[in-house]
Amino acid sequence: MSVASIDNKAVLGATEDDRKANAGRLWVVGAIVAVSAILSSFYAIDEYAAGTGAVVKIAHDDAGDFQSVFQDLMQARFRVLGLAADVMLQDSVTMEAFAKNDRATLVARMEPFFADLQKHHSLEQLNFWTPLAKLYYRGGKPAELGVDVSKYRRTVVAANERQERILAVETGIAGHTDVRAIVPVVYEGKFIGVLELASNFDVPLERASEVSGLKWALGITKESSERVERPGDPKIDSSQKDDHCCPAIIETDSIG
Repeated sequence: MSVASIDNKAVLGATEDDRKANAGRLWVVGAIVAVSAILSSFYAIDEYAAGTGAVVKIAHDDAGDFQSVFQDLMQARFRVLGLAADVMLQDSVTMEAFAKNDRATLVARMEPFFADLQKHHSLEQLNFWTPLAKLYYRGGKPAELGVDVSKYRRTVVAANERQERILAVETGIAGHTDVRAIVPVVYEGKFIGVLELASNFDVPLERASEVSGLKWALGITKESSERVERPGDPKIDSSQKDDHCCPAIIETDSIG
């Protein structure tokens, strides 16, 4: 006759796992609500600016109107992304997973979180980087690991070297230009790497266009295009003197 035994430790472990899983789900929901509220405030600012034109005084210089509106809304977007990153830093389980190289836990917590922000708030990237600029995790593409972008991403290198936050507009691999908030991750007093949130800036450009009546186009310099290995596209590319770009009104690769 066979006798089946019950491992009490295993039972307790399963209960503990369930508790952690439930806590994890609660954090994801709570964080999504918190960050969504922050991001929603940005869109509220956008709608206010578009509907009233109150962010600038009426002036004869349409180009000045465009620049003023665009700069105001860009600063708002920087603040929103920075606040969202700060909220994420409060997730001690994810930061511990990053610090202890537990990618399974980090991926399990970040994937549903990123999917929600991408769907409802047009967040384009959520990345974790180790020094100097090696990819540890990319939201929506968890299989990507270890890619060294130090050649392309000056802001990531700078944030890791300085161990401080950087808010910038930068062109990444293949020519994608985004508004980026990069913040240091410190666990138990030790610097681990950086967390990055990125979003495009079509909304500030569109709002500025509505107020000023001017059209816009985004461009990158020839040097930037070559550095990030952007593939040429004859349908949208044009040349300005020695630069290879789309018709541009914005200079990229700023670090601040």
